[in-house]
Amino acid sequence: MNLLPSFIRTKIRNKVFSNFLVVLLLLSVIFAVSYTVIQRLGKASENILRMNYNSILYAIQMLQEADAIEHNAMLYNSSGDSLAYYNKLVAQTAFASWLGKSQDNITEPGERQILGGIDSLFTLFLYETDRLHSGDPVAQENSLLALEACHARAQPHC
Repeated sequence: MNLLPSFIRTKIRNKVFSNFLVVLLLLSVIFAVSYTVIQRLGKASENILRMNYNSILYAIQMLQEADAIEHNAMLYNSSGDSLAYYNKLVAQTAFASWLGKSQDNITEPGERQILGGIDSLFTLFLYETDRLHSGDPVAQENSLLALEACHARAQPHC
């Protein structure tokens, strides 16, 4: 019950097959372009992570040292433990070292300004903690207020 002659059926079959091949070719091109774009994006994100890995590592270390400074400062203030004072000094030195490494590893716009702000807050912190341990009650009171202000300025950035 073929109502169409065989040469017309062959023509239609060839057209359908050729259109199928065109669609298959277009899908292959889309797949190849998508694969290439995804590979480039993957390499770009790897490069960004590689460039910023040290910055992230240094920031984590600075946070840990800041916690150690705060812990040992509170311990020293409450008990007068000389080991806590020594540990605070060690943590301060380590913090300064990590901050210096961060300043030598600027990878993003605005990072220099942020690290400059951290550096100035750290310098103020060192000055005020030295005044806090000076034994002068007026200097200690002013130092506590300054340290609270310093903490309030630094807190939003953590």
